[in-house]
Amino acid sequence: MISLEKIKLKAEQLWQSQRLQRAYITGESVFPIVFKLPKLSPSTLQRDFSSLRAWAKEISLHSKEFLGYGYQINYKEIIHRQLGQQLLPIEISFENPKDFLQFIDMENDFQKFRQSIDAILAKEPDLKEWLISKTHYVPLFENKWHSLLHVCDFIRNNPQPNCYLREISIQNIDSKYIEQNKKILIELLDQLLPLEQINQDPKPKSAYYFEQRYGFKHDEQLIRFRILGKSIFNHVHDLSVPLSDFKKITLPCKKVYITENKINGLSFPLLEDAMVIFGLGYGIQSLRNIAWLAEKEIIYWGDIDTHGFAMLSQIRGYYPQTKALLMDLETLQKFKHLWVAEPADKQYMGSLNYLTPDEQRLFAGLVNNVWGENVRLEQERISFQFLCEALNK
Repeated sequence: MISLEKIKLKAEQLWQSQRLQRAYITGESVFPIVFKLPKLSPSTLQRDFSSLRAWAKEISLHSKEFLGYGYQINYKEIIHRQLGQQLLPIEISFENPKDFLQFIDMENDFQKFRQSIDAILAKEPDLKEWLISKTHYVPLFENKWHSLLHVCDFIRNNPQPNCYLREISIQNIDSKYIEQNKKILIELLDQLLPLEQINQDPKPKSAYYFEQRYGFKHDEQLIRFRILGKSIFNHVHDLSVPLSDFKKITLPCKKVYITENKINGLSFPLLEDAMVIFGLGYGIQSLRNIAWLAEKEIIYWGDIDTHGFAMLSQIRGYYPQTKALLMDLETLQKFKHLWVAEPADKQYMGSLNYLTPDEQRLFAGLVNNVWGENVRLEQERISFQFLCEALNK
C-alpha cells in the first residue's frame, strides 16, 4: 500500500527534480505521469482485506473523480478464490499539468516560472540550453531577470571597459547591485559573451574574479618595496604601488632582494644599486611575468623551514637567476640556539623542482628531522650584524 502522504511526497519530489520545468523549456511532454502501486498477492489481499479496502477508499476520495483535480486511479479486475471479483488499484496517473500542479499546490509557482522563462528567452534566446540545465536558478532570481540581462547587455556592448564598477552608468542599476549578484552574472556572461571578451586567466576563487574576467578595474594587491640606495622618487624610499603599476615601472637598480618578513624588509640595510620587496609570503606568485625583474639579479631571503624553501623554489621557477640569502646549513647551525618548531601538520611536504642540490639536501633534512624534530629558523631571529656581514661578503 502507498499512503496519500507518500503519493504527495512522490509528486513533490518530481517537481523538485525540475523535470516539468525542463520540459516546458524544451517543449516536450511528460504527461501522463504514472506512479505504479505495489502489487498485492492473493494471500495479502485475503489477510488484510479490510485495511486494503479502507486504503482504497481513502485514495479514491482524494482523486480527481471526487475533487475535480489531481490523480486518476487505474484499476485491474481480479477474481479471488475466497473474495470473488475485486477491483484493485494498480496505478495512479496525472493526465495533465493542471491536475498535477493543483495537487501539489504549485500552480502559481509554475506560472511565475513560465513567465520568467518566456521573458528571458524573448530577450536572450541563446540562453535556452543553459536554462535547461539551470532551471533551479529561475525562481531564485524571479524579480531580477530584467535587471540582470540589462547588465549583461551593457557589458556585451562595452567589452573590457577598464573602469571600476562604481564608474559604470546603467539606468536603474547601481554598482552595488552588480557586486551583490556577481555569481549569477558570471554564469550569464560566460554564456552570452564571445570568448575574446572573456579573460580566461583569473582563478575562480580570486577575490576579484568577476572584475578580472570581464575587464574591470579592482582594488589591486599592493607591492611594497624600499629603494636601498639613491631614490629617483624625490627622496622617497618606502613605497607601495598597485601590482599593475609595479609591472610597468623599471627601477634603475641591479639587485632585487625579496624577503618574506615585513620588519626585515623595513630594516634591511642600505645598499647602492639595490631594492628590497617584502611582506608578500606566498603572495610572491604576483611577481611572476614581470619583464623588468627578469633582467635583475634576484636574491631571496626566507625562513629556513619547509615553506621557506617552497617559496624559494617558487620564485626561482619564475626567475631562474634567483639566489638564496642566509638559507644554508651553516646559517642554520650557527643559530641553533634560536631554533623553534615548525608545526608538523603545517609543513610543506611536496616536491620542489627549483632548488640547488645543497638546498635540496637541506630541505630533505628538515623534512626528515635530521637535525632535530621539526627544526625551523625564522629569518627575523638572525642577528642584524650577521645579515650585514653576509651582504658585505
